[in-house]
Order: sequence, then structure tokens, then C-alpha cells
Amino acid sequence: MLSSLLSSTIRLCESTLGPICKACVLTHHRFYRRGELARRLAIFYAAQSIASAFSGLLSFGVFQIEGGALTNWRYLFVIEGSATIIVSFFAFWYLPLSAADAHFLTPEEREIAVHRIQTDSSAVVNEEFKLGRAMTIFKHPTTWMFLAIEICLGVPLQSVSLFLPQIVKRLGYGTIKTNLYTVAPNITGAVMLLVLGFSSDLTRWRFPFVALGFFFTFCGFVIYSAIDVTSSITVAYFATFMMTWGTSAPSVLLGESTSFYDITETNTNFETRCMVL
Repeated sequence: MLSSLLSSTIRLCESTLGPICKACVLTHHRFYRRGELARRLAIFYAAQSIASAFSGLLSFGVFQIEGGALTNWRYLFVIEGSATIIVSFFAFWYLPLSAADAHFLTPEEREIAVHRIQTDSSAVVNEEFKLGRAMTIFKHPTTWMFLAIEICLGVPLQSVSLFLPQIVKRLGYGTIKTNLYTVAPNITGAVMLLVLGFSSDLTRWRFPFVALGFFFTFCGFVIYSAIDVTSSITVAYFATFMMTWGTSAPSVLLGESTSFYDITETNTNFETRCMVL
């Protein structure tokens, strides 16, 4: 009974990851202009890939523990969970709500930061929430197209981030080696995400890089499913690299492109519409 309750609680906490990421995207809109967002969000999402790589290394070390008071996977949960909780308290204390509230800036710097957001951003500084106006976003056909894309991009994003260890394990490795061999694909995925994000900001194009991200992951899935992974281990392992190359890029660039919510009025009611979606 207790184990079922704990398992359900863990799953409930995991389900908040999506809204948390979207809230972080919204926060970035409060600090950066449209031409600066993709590379900032790429760094944010790349940190997730690097964290996954570090988790693989940490798992490799933790599973070397013998004779401890807890089983190995419990040590892993304690270490990763404790670090997250500690950082969350620091972030709650240190991070401002917007550029206008940034305590680490001088009054002159805050004024300049607010002016930058007002002149070229998808957000309104200190906007008042009005549910009625926010709901008008569903009147636009582009909203439903965007939601359909978001649902589709969740498939490669979550399947790779959650099941990469199982995908690698099919190559015939044990538990310890499987965790170790997830490091390299996650690192290259983070690097490719930064390349796509910075390139998108540099060219101020979004669609080509979104499509390229989907293409990389699609090719990885096709290669992995089309071969006998046990007899073509090298090719199958390369396919896991391709899977990670495009999982986060579409989410990053589409998250930046939420400026299209503001299709009727310039810089009006963006944040409330985003929260409704």
C-alpha cells in the first residue's frame, strides 16, 4: 500500500515537469527580446540534457555501492532529489519575477531592461491577468495548429528523455554500462540544441530549424527500428545519438515562437493567453 502511494506521488510530481518548463519559458519572455530568446532557451533545455548525462554518470557510480543501508536506486533518488530541493529554495529567494523587479540591477539598469522588453518583446511588463481576454486566444485557428504541433513534439521529447536507458539496454548492455552509455548521446544532443538555437537567433528563422530537429529524431527512430539492434550495435548506438539531436530543439523554438499569440494587438495580453494555453 505504501509503495503504491509513493509511486503515485512520484508520478504526480513528474507530471508537473511540463508546466514547470513552460513557466520557465514564460519567465524568459519577461527578460529577453524576441531575437535573444532561442539561444537562451536552448541553454536552458541543454542543461536538461547535460543533467541527464550527469545522471548517467551518477548512476554508474551509485550502482557501485555495495552493502549500504539503502538499495542503489534509493541512493540515486536521495542524491538527485536533495539537490533539486536545495536549488529550488535558492531560486525562489534569488530570482526576480521580471526585469522590473531585478534586485541585482541598479535603478538605471532596471529602467533600460524594462524599455528593451517594451520595445521588442512578446510580453507586457507587469501585465494584469484578465481571464476573459485571455480566452480569446482560442478564436484564432493558429492556436489550434500550434497545440497540435505541441502534442506531436511531446512524443519524441518524452520518449527519448524517459526511455533512452531502455533503448540503449536493448543493445545487450547490463544496467551499469547502460547508464554509462547514455552520457554521450545526451551530451551531443545538448550541443546540437545549442547549435540550432544560436543559428535560429542569428538568422531569425524558426521553421527550418524546427523541421531539422524533427528530421534528426525521425531518422534516428527509423534507423533503430529498421535494423536488428543486436547484430548492428554500432549503427543502433549511432541512431540513439540522432534521436537526441532533435528532441528539444522544436520545443525550444516553438516556445520562443509563442509571440504569435499576440496576433491582434501589439504586445497585448501575451502572458495571460500563454497561461491559459
